[in-house]
Amino acid sequence: MFTSAVDDAGADESQEGDFTDGYVAPAVARRIRHQLLGDDLRRYEEEHGGFSDEEMAEARSRVLGASGPPADPA
Repeated sequence: MFTSAVDDAGADESQEGDFTDGYVAPAVARRIRHQLLGDDLRRYEEEHGGFSDEEMAEARSRVLGASGPPADPA
């Protein structure tokens, strides 16, 4: 009976670990990708200068598609 209780407790911890891993790992991966993208963009701007308004509009269109915010009329 004691062995069964220990086995059951271990199973509960394993399931909690799976949940945490399934939630935390993707969040950490998104954070790392975001940081790497930011680093790449900064390096590009250092080498080539800032992005033009046209380049920004094209990028915004590609990323957000038709559901993006309206363009600034200024």
